[in-house]
Amino acid sequence: MRYSVKSLLKNRLDMSRKGYSFSEQFLNETYTYPKMGTNKASSTDNLAEGCENPKCSKQKLKTIKCCQQIQNLNYQLQHEKEEVEEELTQEYKENQQLSDQLNKIIKDKTISDKELSDLKQKYETVINKLQKYNTRNINKKIQRRDTKLETINKTLTNEKEKSSFMEESITQSEKEILVLKEDKRNLQKRISYLKSKPELFENKQNENISKLRDENKELQESNAILQEIIEECTKIPIFKTRKDGSREFCDEMKKTYMELISLGVSCNMCSNVIKSVIKNMTGQELNDMPEVTFAKRMALQANLMAKFQLADTILSKDSANTLQFDGTSKWGEHFFTFDITTSEKTYSASLMDLATENSATQLNATKALFNELGEIYVSLTNEKNPEILTKVISKMVKTIHNTMSDRGPTNKPYVKLFEEWRKSLLPKALENWETLNEECQQSIIEIFMIFIVVYIY
Repeated sequence: MRYSVKSLLKNRLDMSRKGYSFSEQFLNETYTYPKMGTNKASSTDNLAEGCENPKCSKQKLKTIKCCQQIQNLNYQLQHEKEEVEEELTQEYKENQQLSDQLNKIIKDKTISDKELSDLKQKYETVINKLQKYNTRNINKKIQRRDTKLETINKTLTNEKEKSSFMEESITQSEKEILVLKEDKRNLQKRISYLKSKPELFENKQNENISKLRDENKELQESNAILQEIIEECTKIPIFKTRKDGSREFCDEMKKTYMELISLGVSCNMCSNVIKSVIKNMTGQELNDMPEVTFAKRMALQANLMAKFQLADTILSKDSANTLQFDGTSKWGEHFFTFDITTSEKTYSASLMDLATENSATQLNATKALFNELGEIYVSLTNEKNPEILTKVISKMVKTIHNTMSDRGPTNKPYVKLFEEWRKSLLPKALENWETLNEECQQSIIEIFMIFIVVYIY
């Protein structure tokens, strides 16, 4: 209906633009009859009044008729407008409902898309894991699982058997408890019976006491005899070569070998010397004696212990020590010896075979001596660390303030070289070396050289 009204109004507008008069425009149109509810009576009365008036012209009647038609058309347009507004309202409500439904659908779609993406991600993760797994590895895993289940079932069966065994043990223990309770009741009856007859019980106790006294006397006599036997046995010492319950030789045997070797007994004869002394002095024969390799090993250990003792003595007493050295040649070979004298005694440090007899070779031999002493000391006291080793060697060399030798041609140059080497080690030996003044440093650097002119025997 609303589209027909719009077209009608458009046609009228076109006609007015083409030059039609207002009356001609409405006279040329055909109109529908007004619907129910329009003001029909008033329009008819107006028309009748116009017709009764003799002065009313024909043009006026046409105008009145046209106005009535316009009024009817206005009513019709008003009615159509109301219908259109109702339709628009209804359509707006429907559109609103559809919009709400669409928003809900969009929201559900967003949630579904998110769930779908999560599922895709999980699917991809599972696919990647499955690609990593090998069928053979999975079968092995299943076999391990089955083996583990069998082990668990066996363990469960064993536990059930243990449980049944424990139940039987508990039952047996309960029976034993009943028997013990019965014995307890019998003993209580016996005690009550003995209490009723104290004289009989006292006589039996006296008899038992007398028997125990006699036995004690016999034991004391036996103890005295055994004590005499033990005293006789302790007069003769029993020598053992090995530790109790071990294949290792005892410390006394090791010490004896070291002392014999230090006294000049050869490694091959140490065992025979010990056997001969024990047999002649105590009458005992020792059959389980070490081999020659044990004696050689003890000689090496004695050498290491002696050098460790020397290094420990030098480091423990920060005093002015004297380095004594001497060299000789025999059968085309050159030998060089070192002795270190402290405030208490003189220690023999080393005997070396040198290729040539000059000051540089003697200095290298000296460095080798102190390096060996430092390595032995560090290995037995600390972890093997180059910094600690250098510091230990520097401290030992620092204690040397004097040298003693004969007037050999190479000794004076050797002492000069030794003094320069010692000077290079002093900053490592003294932490506050840089803070000392020149006079103090010079007094520490200086070495007193003692040369022997005449040997007196």
